[in-house]
Amino acid sequence: MLSVQLSRQNVTRSRLMLEYSLVCLLVMVATQAKFNYILGGGLVGIMAFVVMTKQGYFKPALLLGLLTVIVVLIPPIALKSIAFDTSLIDAFISPLPGDLPGTKTMLSFSQFNGDTGSLWPFPISILIPYHIGAYGLVLGIGWLLFVGLRPGHYFVLWVGVAVSIIIIIANVSLAPPAARMYMEPYFWLLLVLAMQEKQLSKRFVKVFRWPVLGQGVLAVLASWIGAVTLFPGALSPSWRSEVMDRSANGYEIMQWADKVLPENAVLLSEHRSMALAPRKTLSVEWVKFVDMQAPETEYYLNIMKDSHVSHILVIAPINYNRALAGCYGAVVAGPGMGHLATRNPFNQGGSYEAWILEFESERLPKCAQSD
Repeated sequence: MLSVQLSRQNVTRSRLMLEYSLVCLLVMVATQAKFNYILGGGLVGIMAFVVMTKQGYFKPALLLGLLTVIVVLIPPIALKSIAFDTSLIDAFISPLPGDLPGTKTMLSFSQFNGDTGSLWPFPISILIPYHIGAYGLVLGIGWLLFVGLRPGHYFVLWVGVAVSIIIIIANVSLAPPAARMYMEPYFWLLLVLAMQEKQLSKRFVKVFRWPVLGQGVLAVLASWIGAVTLFPGALSPSWRSEVMDRSANGYEIMQWADKVLPENAVLLSEHRSMALAPRKTLSVEWVKFVDMQAPETEYYLNIMKDSHVSHILVIAPINYNRALAGCYGAVVAGPGMGHLATRNPFNQGGSYEAWILEFESERLPKCAQSD
């Protein structure tokens, strides 16, 4: 939307170059920070380039764009290409580049699963929370404002609406049914609405003012609750631990595992919160997306073997019929108790058990692929 605003202002050459450089930098950083920003960011970049071309700065805009690509975009894409042994294009446009076993199944699974566990059908599930704990995972009633969109004869407004529709269609077709996937077009349309403020009828403002203000007040209150409950964690180690226990899912169970494990243990974890593990840890998340009897699965099994995995963190009661159970050894510790923790105080889940078992990785891949 920055590029749309530029097309409506009389700015100096130096200011225009500065703004365009900022657009290029932010767009390209965003595409590497989050995969689904590639489409929206690309459209913003194209719009900014068109604005520069209309102002008579085609060559400087092209050179600035190429320079930003070389400095900002190419290095992380090249590293990803090397890490996943794939092409630069695949490393850029694919969330999981390369042809690792199970990736297609995993992407297909993720494509059709939302965040909230809502029983409402899509798109209601991303607009209205099914329970109070899902308040922060929906867009809310602010979407009602878009019935007031009247771009009229303003080309830049139509551009904003058209780009938003393109992103919405792409998300409906390819992305999970989650509100976070629609935040970008949601804010774009809000900006379009703000730019046509003078065209809004008094009746429209009267009808929607209080519902939208109400949602805004709730959003501000939620933000303050989050700030008040999380900020103490920045003041002392003990308060940080309390905040993490309450709000960081997996923190308490990973801390327990670290205490009961031998000093040099390498852990295999069934818990998804890998970043909270304070020691070398590998995930078994891939198991649900592969055929354990297929030869290609040995790719992951060999990584586990080469990493000398010595223990496994098992969530819930120990099941010796699940994948990898043939490699289980003796029980080392348990049950440790964890609970579903989130930053939303109204979305705290129940407790669960966890166990630490020895894991005989030296017997891989045979112990994992035996019938």
